[in-house]
Amino acid sequence: MKALSNQIVLKMREDLEDTWGNVIRVNKATGFIEPRPVYGEVMDIGPGDPIQPDLPDLKRGDVVVWNLAKIGPPIMEHGQPLTIVSFNALLGKLIHPKTDDEQCTAILDMVLTEYAPLAMQRAISQLVELPDSIARDGMKEGPGDCPISTVFERVVSVGRGIVYVGNSKCARCKCELSQLHKPDIEKGDLVVFNPAYSVDWRRRGRNLRFTPYSEIRAKAEE
Repeated sequence: MKALSNQIVLKMREDLEDTWGNVIRVNKATGFIEPRPVYGEVMDIGPGDPIQPDLPDLKRGDVVVWNLAKIGPPIMEHGQPLTIVSFNALLGKLIHPKTDDEQCTAILDMVLTEYAPLAMQRAISQLVELPDSIARDGMKEGPGDCPISTVFERVVSVGRGIVYVGNSKCARCKCELSQLHKPDIEKGDLVVFNPAYSVDWRRRGRNLRFTPYSEIRAKAEE
């Protein structure tokens, strides 16, 4: 099976699932599958396209974490179930899975962060003890069920960024303008973002999140 354009062919790796949260949840209001990280083994990678020219740093046999909410068409090849997803469904690359040396690196424009309640407490207030619900889900910025909130979390891994291809052309060479959107944060930074745009991931007892770099609002000074 050969992937085309900005698509990637994956073999599901259900053997890597934790016992926590391995149930597919469907939003009752929209009918869509809710975001959840799942695991796949890379079988083939497309060459990219003008809309998304960035190629993830992956090769056949690599294990990736991808967003189930962006699931592609399931297919069968020689009796083996496969799935095809676009590059923007990818979250991270899992290295040495299920070993003591296991680690995950974020892919493209993704930022992987970890729950940091003490750092959030120091950043917000020395006088008020934050409830666990606020430390994890954020401070609501609106009344009722407003989805806008803010959390502080510690950066675990940062993707290398993505290239945006502009709609305008250079006056001199007539080529399309493009710009590398490279994250200016690094591992260990305390960052502020809205978790409504994140994909929660609980792995080996750690509360983690994948968030697009464009949704990271600020880096906190400590």
